[in-house]
Amino acid sequence: MEWRTVGVARGDGRRRATYVRAALGGIDGRALRRGDELPVGRPSELSRRIGAAIQTSRGNNRIAIGKWGVSSSLAPFHSSSAVVRVIEGEHAHLLTSESRDRFWSGEFRVAAQSDRMGYRLEGVSLELSTPTELLSEAVVFGTVQLPPGGNPIVLMADRQTTGGYPRIGEVATVDLPFMAQLKPGDRLRFRPVSLDEAQRLYLAREDNIRQARAAIALHHH
Repeated sequence: MEWRTVGVARGDGRRRATYVRAALGGIDGRALRRGDELPVGRPSELSRRIGAAIQTSRGNNRIAIGKWGVSSSLAPFHSSSAVVRVIEGEHAHLLTSESRDRFWSGEFRVAAQSDRMGYRLEGVSLELSTPTELLSEAVVFGTVQLPPGGNPIVLMADRQTTGGYPRIGEVATVDLPFMAQLKPGDRLRFRPVSLDEAQRLYLAREDNIRQARAAIALHHH
């Protein structure tokens, strides 16, 4: 499928997306179709300078490459087998000991029935030690739920606000962008991380982003 994009990315940091389930945002709230035009706003002054510098460096070539880049910590290598860091969830103790071992050592696969609301995972089935009914509680972007079928679901950007399935994990915020770029069929493993380490990793990434923005702006001053 091909789309035509008109304009350049905005510099105000706001996101543009479509919530298809509620028919909100984007183009009439629907999925994109071939030939759609996507107006994305006016470029900032810095964006104009970066664009002009890239065009100048291109010369007669069809491809232009900037003379700067970001560290691997900001642009990690994406492969078909990812490692996603997860904080143990409130209800992880409800899993059988074998299931807890499988959760951390097994390899999952993103199912075809995945979308912006949730990623369904296949390949490793988990069980509770005893059937448990829970009251609905708040869930967030990255919550790992376990439905009765035994295949975990990682809640994504368009998730609901509450859920009654056991919450067996929470994806570290620093890995959510990485998780969101996985596609159906991609494989992943979970690695345990403490809350303190997850917070430290997130703050370190935010500091790296600030430094990268400052360095790029200085380069194109």
